[in-house]
Amino acid sequence: MNLSNIFTIYKKEMKNYFNTPLAYIVLILFLIVSGYFFSYGQTGMFAYKQADMRIIFQVLHIIFVIFIPAISMGLIAEEKSNGTLQLLVTMPVQDLDIILSKYIAALSLIFIYLLLTLRYPIILDTYGNLDWGPVIGGYIGLFFAGASYLAIGIFASSISKNQVVAFILGVALCFAFQMTDSLPTLFQSGGVFEGIAIGSIITNIVIILICAALVTLFIHFIVPHISIEKASAIVAIALTIIIIILALAKFVPSLFIYIGINHHFRNIARGVVDTTDLIYYLSLIGLFLYLGTYSLAERKWK
Repeated sequence: MNLSNIFTIYKKEMKNYFNTPLAYIVLILFLIVSGYFFSYGQTGMFAYKQADMRIIFQVLHIIFVIFIPAISMGLIAEEKSNGTLQLLVTMPVQDLDIILSKYIAALSLIFIYLLLTLRYPIILDTYGNLDWGPVIGGYIGLFFAGASYLAIGIFASSISKNQVVAFILGVALCFAFQMTDSLPTLFQSGGVFEGIAIGSIITNIVIILICAALVTLFIHFIVPHISIEKASAIVAIALTIIIIILALAKFVPSLFIYIGINHHFRNIARGVVDTTDLIYYLSLIGLFLYLGTYSLAERKWK
């Protein structure tokens, strides 16, 4: 790892962000959506007669699942599609330097976005007596959750030349990690499977098969070089993995609760920063940055 190389690529990435409309478009959309949920509806500032940011933080956490993959989808995929990645790797730069510099640049962008939402607690403090402990905890939780989603997004971008595919894969992985801790609740007291009759089981199977067929066609359409047969195999493997995951969620619920990002986010958002939650986030970030670096290294073997 070379800090000079990382800083050089970092500056290039930050210039690219603000010399193109992507950063501004994502920022404007992020502020519009978050501002709407802060100001109106059941999550709005006047919905509860107390100064509280907990629901807003949960909404922002959900928004991250969409917006962060939008930021990260082109970090590696765009370099691959334009052929500039090959030029970059001919320089004396390690794969880890490339991944870290792009990650830190995108993380800086997320930090800026979070700074711009500080007006929300300031407004609430103006109207009521805001407890800043949970607010600080909420922002820490959002930052680490965003950092985790970003690492996942970079991994998704590193394994595809197509930015749309990288975005879809990033959203799917981020959503999976956000909702993992909710899987065990499906089996509590029968959950959603209680009282299911034979007819409904058959209906569900038919719906799943139709969805699988549509996803297969979508993959083939987005990535034309993937044949229908190969796309079908990918979908079949994905369905098998989902079935295995659901089975494990029934018999090992504590594991799924621990690996869910939402579980650790809620812990920190309460204002209690536990080392267990920090270790979880840092481990998840390290894992996906390693996988992204490993994916880049594959080009040397081809």
